[in-house]
Amino acid sequence: MSIPPVRFVPGVHTVEEIESQLANLHVAKKSYVSKSYSSYKELTKFFWEVYHEIKITDEEIAHKREAMRVLSEYLHRICSDAVLASFGSLESGFALKHSDMDLCVLTESLEASEPLAPLFYEELVKEGFEGKFLQKARIPIIKLIGDEKERFGSGFQCDIGFNNRLAIHNTKLLSSYSRLDSRFRPLMLLVKYWAKQKRINSPYFGTLSSYGYALMLLYYLLHVVKPPVFPNLQQARTKREKIVEGFDVGFEENIERFPPSSNVSTLGSLLHGFFRYYAYKFEPRDRVITFNRQDGVLTKQEKGWTSATEHTGSADQIIKDRYILAIEDPFETTHNVGRTVSSSGLYRIRGEFMSAARLINSRVSGSYKELFEQAPLPPRRSKKVADETDVPEKEDENNENPRKGEIRQA
Repeated sequence: MSIPPVRFVPGVHTVEEIESQLANLHVAKKSYVSKSYSSYKELTKFFWEVYHEIKITDEEIAHKREAMRVLSEYLHRICSDAVLASFGSLESGFALKHSDMDLCVLTESLEASEPLAPLFYEELVKEGFEGKFLQKARIPIIKLIGDEKERFGSGFQCDIGFNNRLAIHNTKLLSSYSRLDSRFRPLMLLVKYWAKQKRINSPYFGTLSSYGYALMLLYYLLHVVKPPVFPNLQQARTKREKIVEGFDVGFEENIERFPPSSNVSTLGSLLHGFFRYYAYKFEPRDRVITFNRQDGVLTKQEKGWTSATEHTGSADQIIKDRYILAIEDPFETTHNVGRTVSSSGLYRIRGEFMSAARLINSRVSGSYKELFEQAPLPPRRSKKVADETDVPEKEDENNENPRKGEIRQA
């Protein structure tokens, strides 16, 4: 049975309201029961095949490492004390093929980076790189979109931030979970690829960054599936406090002390459960995804995230913080990773979760490939919506930046 395409209408949040708009209501709710272990074998096999097709190649990793070495040399020409650090998907192990590179220049202070940023950009332009310098962003960003000398393979792109130390600790946390259980990496790449293909991974269009989907998946594996796939490394009794920029970035880094997970579910079972949970059980109107509670339960009312707020950014731009989808950053707990998600964006996101859950429930193995079929482009945003969101200027579906000038990728 093939699932017919669904046209989503913006502005609806509840399961019942969304279901009333779906064209495939002939798929009965009774089919939402969990599959048996044996019924996931073919789905799991399919997921492993897709994973090996979409993951970054060793050759591409080598190109990116060489690019980082060369960029470090150029940086040291103008500031020998600065350090160029890698973070994001390349470091966490969650990079898809042809992913952007995410780097961060670390200096002794924020003040030291202000004169350094434009000088570094000028040096890179002289060396044949193409790009732009986003000086008015909260954190300066150099966006490289090409290399005239083609030294690092085709399609080279790189974002370079300055003193974004919290992003580096975010990457270390996700990387630790990946080393704790070998299923996390393929699960994360499959979710990232699914969101990219369905075009629901663009803050510019009112949806969610890849970092946001990483946290949604991590929350499911920590607090929803039973038994949990992971222990909560931030809540471990042996965790030590570590303050960076006023936030506790400490977590248990000695993962060897934890025994193997008692959860032996397959990729197929875990992804099916992930799609079903966010399609039918998670309540975005009331709940906050959090990693700072032992039981994972936090409401918007408790958090004070009940209505949109505005504040002025460092470049005097008005920044609007929405709480339509609330995802508390693991470390910077005042930051909602889902702040760019609009009403229509949440509708599209939840609709795609429902479609994925229904498709898997159809038990038609030949239809599994529809999970990763590319969706049509979303409609262009109105000027009003554009003015309300403070997001990066990169507008394509590969955008993973949760907010302008602050890159925090999975």
